[in-house]
Amino acid sequence: MNLYLGIPSRSGIKFANFQYQTVYNNLTTWLNSGCPDGGLVRVIKITQPEPAMRRDDALVYLVGDPTDSVAARVGAAGSSEIPSGHTAAWQGQLISEVYVNAVSDYYAAAVIYHEVLHNKFNLAINIHNFAGNFTSAVAPFDPTGPNKVDQDLMCRAIKEVPLAGQFQGGF
Repeated sequence: MNLYLGIPSRSGIKFANFQYQTVYNNLTTWLNSGCPDGGLVRVIKITQPEPAMRRDDALVYLVGDPTDSVAARVGAAGSSEIPSGHTAAWQGQLISEVYVNAVSDYYAAAVIYHEVLHNKFNLAINIHNFAGNFTSAVAPFDPTGPNKVDQDLMCRAIKEVPLAGQFQGGF
């Protein structure tokens, strides 16, 4: 699986405060440590649509705050559960996004992990019902990283193929 982190041209990200490398390092470690038989997960930053994206890949947009929302631009439903990101279904596709300006790099990586779970399960299961650290809808996430529940759920997600495609029109 590839996890694409999409940064739209109108992202609104304050790059002086956002340390992408820390987010990348956390995600790479977390996604590749809990599922040894799931294959390597690559984290790739993109700034335009990715024609090689496969059905088992995930795309999470990184934007500054909810006013920069890709989902809102196309009229997809928002979420009030986690004010730092959400995943929405829109016209048979998924739009996942994380708002990075108001959160630490660790927290941004944790929310990306959370949104990947929503994305990979095509919103068909409520991940908030699991007793994980990153599955919780209650912030802040514990700084110890994903717990066993999170890792087991992510391993299942990595092995499954989502039913919906990834919306790439947010660039």
